[in-house]
Amino acid sequence: MSNEIDNKMVYSQMEKMSSLFSKAATQLEETTRKMSQIATELQNGALQGKAGDVLAQAITTDFNGSLTSLSNKMTELSNDIEGAKNNHRDGVTSFATRFK
Repeated sequence: MSNEIDNKMVYSQMEKMSSLFSKAATQLEETTRKMSQIATELQNGALQGKAGDVLAQAITTDFNGSLTSLSNKMTELSNDIEGAKNNHRDGVTSFATRFK
């Protein structure tokens, strides 16, 4: 087994991953907005009484809270990938200039 470090990165794949995480975050934010609209409709009479209130509250607090957390994580992952890609690219460029 070799002790060499394989320090290669396929930038196009990293960009695709970052883009997919970003799109997932956007989709989750849209889902949160739609669910808030549904909760509002429930509170405005689509499902009246205590059951409607409880369901609307569950949507706005528990479900939307989870969606928001997941969306934030997707954004964080997208930013982490972009940062890793940029750091790697900068390191390669910096290393290459030492041998010119």
